[in-house]
Amino acid sequence: SSGINAEYGQCPVATAAPKNDLELINAMIEYESIHPVISKAGLKAVSKKHTWYLTEELTPLAFFSSRDSSEEKQKMADRMIELGFNRQTCQNRDVRVEKRISTKFGKPIMPAVPIEVGTELGIDSIMFFRIMGLNPSFLLLPVEKWEESPYYKEAKKAANNLVVVNDTAERGVKLCQDFLGASKDEG
Repeated sequence: SSGINAEYGQCPVATAAPKNDLELINAMIEYESIHPVISKAGLKAVSKKHTWYLTEELTPLAFFSSRDSSEEKQKMADRMIELGFNRQTCQNRDVRVEKRISTKFGKPIMPAVPIEVGTELGIDSIMFFRIMGLNPSFLLLPVEKWEESPYYKEAKKAANNLVVVNDTAERGVKLCQDFLGASKDEG
């Protein structure tokens, strides 16, 4: 559908990437009722290589997205607190990446699909803030108060200045190649 393409075309906006990818995956799941073979092939292609922004370390970009609602952001902040995020975690420099393939370097473990907002957050989500040198203590506030927090303002500015490495055309071409390859495997 053209709506999927328009939303997915925002991929240069790093803060919108988690929501865009989540909506694309959910649209492919819904498409199963119309054309199961194409839906399955598309989902297979996307879930193998195009879920980077849904990994635990990059999902926190959604905290700064204008596409995610206050309710979704609050659900994600609550999930972080549920995982043990607190004031001490903000100060703890010994937090380490847990979910990596092999030696804790390299490619992170990709999330399983389908995915719901907030479920893709995990223990490694705090690493986003560590890597960026940002204080995530604003997550302990109600979402309505975030804009008042200097920590949120700093983090939002940093997140909005991130450059997505793969541009729209490159990502679109790769997605088409993966889809065609997966659909040939099905037929």
